[in-house]
Amino acid sequence: MDANPFLPLSFIAGPAILANAGAVILNGASIRYNLAIGLWRDLQAELRGDATASLTPYTDRREALQLANRRVVLLVRGISLLYGAVGGFGVSALTGLSGAVLSEVQPGHWVDVSIGLTVAAAAVGLVCLLSGAAYFVLESRCTIGLLHLGLPPRSEREIEDEGVD
Repeated sequence: MDANPFLPLSFIAGPAILANAGAVILNGASIRYNLAIGLWRDLQAELRGDATASLTPYTDRREALQLANRRVVLLVRGISLLYGAVGGFGVSALTGLSGAVLSEVQPGHWVDVSIGLTVAAAAVGLVCLLSGAAYFVLESRCTIGLLHLGLPPRSEREIEDEGVD
């Protein structure tokens, strides 16, 4: 560590930055979740005939509710995976730091254990992050489906005019 003080920092800073980035992504996902729950509640209220229901412009409200249900489930799974990613990267940063300190106290065995734990925790974090991203792609497809359901039907003339540009 005396020869190159940046070597142990690379095991600490990389996972710490990824943990921070994962937390930022988690914040955005939580906002998406809140919006999805609001829409789901509005659609539930509309199907029950509540007077307080929103004026959602969906042509098929039952299909919209199914998409909203799927969207909420995908968001919950994606957010759970993001928690795993942030935790994995956090553990990786912590084991990298503790390994750097312990290697000064008792070099040898602790270095190998620390490197193994650091890499394993970072790998778990990376798998969770990539899996969470896949869930968010699927959730975005549900959102696109909801957008298509909310668009007014187009006439043949509008479709023809679109291709004339």
